[in-house]
Amino acid sequence: MACPTCDSTMTPLGCKVTDKTFFWCPRCGTIKPCEDAEATAPTLVTRCRKFEAMYLRGSDEMSLEWNTLGIAESIHLPEERK
Repeated sequence: MACPTCDSTMTPLGCKVTDKTFFWCPRCGTIKPCEDAEATAPTLVTRCRKFEAMYLRGSDEMSLEWNTLGIAESIHLPEERK
Protein backbone atom coordinates (compact mmCIF):
# COMPACT_ATOMS: atom_id res chain seq x y z
CA MET A 1 0.00 0.00 0.00
CA ALA A 2 1.33 3.43 -0.96
CA CYS A 3 1.64 6.09 1.70
CA PRO A 4 -0.77 9.01 1.10
CA THR A 5 1.82 11.47 2.46
CA CYS A 6 5.03 10.52 0.62
CA ASP A 7 4.11 7.58 -1.69
CA SER A 8 6.54 5.18 0.00
CA THR A 9 5.44 1.61 0.70
CA MET A 10 3.64 1.31 4.02
CA THR A 11 4.52 -1.58 6.33
CA PRO A 12 1.66 -3.70 7.66
CA LEU A 13 1.89 -4.20 11.42
CA GLY A 14 -0.36 -6.24 13.65
CA CYS A 15 -1.97 -5.40 16.95
CA LYS A 16 -1.75 -8.14 19.58
CA VAL A 17 -4.80 -6.81 21.42
CA THR A 18 -7.28 -6.52 18.53
CA ASP A 19 -5.65 -8.78 15.89
CA LYS A 20 -6.24 -6.04 13.31
CA THR A 21 -3.64 -4.88 10.85
CA PHE A 22 -2.56 -1.25 10.75
CA PHE A 23 -0.06 0.35 8.42
CA TRP A 24 2.98 2.52 9.14
CA CYS A 25 5.23 4.40 6.72
CA PRO A 26 8.93 4.06 7.60
CA ARG A 27 9.84 7.15 5.55
CA CYS A 28 7.50 9.76 7.05
CA GLY A 29 5.79 8.03 9.96
CA THR A 30 2.23 8.21 8.65
CA ILE A 31 -0.13 5.75 10.34
CA LYS A 32 -3.23 4.19 8.80
CA PRO A 33 -5.42 2.10 11.16
CA CYS A 34 -6.71 -0.19 8.37
CA GLU A 35 -6.97 -0.23 4.58
CA ASP A 36 -10.27 1.63 4.41
CA ALA A 37 -9.54 4.19 7.17
CA GLU A 38 -8.06 7.63 6.75
CA ALA A 39 -4.33 8.03 7.31
CA THR A 40 -2.82 10.36 9.90
CA ALA A 41 0.42 12.15 9.09
CA PRO A 42 2.74 13.04 11.98
CA THR A 43 2.83 16.60 13.30
CA LEU A 44 6.45 16.87 12.16
CA VAL A 45 5.32 16.50 8.52
CA THR A 46 2.88 19.38 8.97
CA ARG A 47 5.51 21.54 10.65
CA CYS A 48 8.08 20.82 7.95
CA ARG A 49 5.57 21.78 5.25
CA LYS A 50 4.88 25.08 7.03
CA PHE A 51 8.61 25.75 7.45
CA GLU A 52 9.22 25.00 3.78
CA ALA A 53 6.41 27.34 2.68
CA MET A 54 7.58 30.17 4.94
CA TYR A 55 11.36 30.02 4.64
CA LEU A 56 12.51 27.96 1.67
CA ARG A 57 10.58 29.46 -1.24
CA GLY A 58 13.08 31.53 -3.18
CA SER A 59 16.14 30.22 -1.34
CA ASP A 60 17.86 27.92 -3.83
CA GLU A 61 20.76 27.01 -1.54
CA MET A 62 18.53 26.03 1.38
CA SER A 63 16.07 24.20 -0.92
CA LEU A 64 18.93 22.18 -2.37
CA GLU A 65 20.05 21.14 1.13
CA TRP A 66 16.42 20.37 2.06
CA ASN A 67 16.21 18.02 -0.95
CA THR A 68 19.65 16.51 -0.34
CA LEU A 69 18.68 15.58 3.21
CA GLY A 70 15.55 13.82 1.89
CA ILE A 71 13.11 16.02 3.75
CA ALA A 72 11.13 17.03 0.64
CA GLU A 73 10.56 13.40 -0.35
CA SER A 74 9.37 12.61 3.17
CA ILE A 75 6.71 15.31 3.32
CA HIS A 76 5.35 15.46 -0.26
CA LEU A 77 3.97 13.15 -2.92
CA PRO A 78 6.23 12.81 -5.99
CA GLU A 79 4.11 15.14 -8.13
CA GLU A 80 4.29 17.86 -5.42
CA ARG A 81 8.08 17.77 -5.01
CA LYS A 82 10.23 20.49 -6.52
